[in-house]
Amino acid sequence: MRASIRPGTRHVPWGEATYKVGDPVLFTETNRFRPVIFNNLKGTITDIERVPGRITFDVELQREVTETDVRFTDLRWVEGSTVQFDVFERPGSDDDDDQVNTLVPFQLAYAVSIHKAQGLEYDSVKVVITDANEERISHSIFYTAITRARRRLDIFWTAETQQRILCRLAVRENIKDESLLKARRGIVPVGTRPRKTRERPRP
Repeated sequence: MRASIRPGTRHVPWGEATYKVGDPVLFTETNRFRPVIFNNLKGTITDIERVPGRITFDVELQREVTETDVRFTDLRWVEGSTVQFDVFERPGSDDDDDQVNTLVPFQLAYAVSIHKAQGLEYDSVKVVITDANEERISHSIFYTAITRARRRLDIFWTAETQQRILCRLAVRENIKDESLLKARRGIVPVGTRPRKTRERPRP
């Protein structure tokens, strides 16, 4: 009989990471489970079993999955949108050739980089900008970060960091972005867009 690990009981170490039931995950290695699992698919760990040489995860996916879908894959259907799979220990610590079934195919998703968050949306988003990553915040990266939130957005930065970043962001006239923000976030321009005028060539 499988031993289930319930939230708040204990953590399960594997390699350099530690997992527990209830952890949100983001799939990053998907070749093994195609076409059921794709890159950036989100899920939640619902059960874990560890025995010598192997760890087994049950993960509830944020997509519909049927028993038929997982046929001819390394996945086992549990119920609803929950699937199960095994990850095995590497044969030797000196072996750099990782087999696909020795790789944990996801990362914990309590926090993800802005790059990894592209194409994803969350009800609540917290963006942390520090002196260490400030120089990497370009106009496009900042736009990607703030448009991941459906309902609530919090940005954590110092007043000095905020001033430096906002001062160097390019002001662009992008009607498409403006329409998207208006439709999805209810954000409207604070004023009328000034019309561009062309200078007449001097005679």
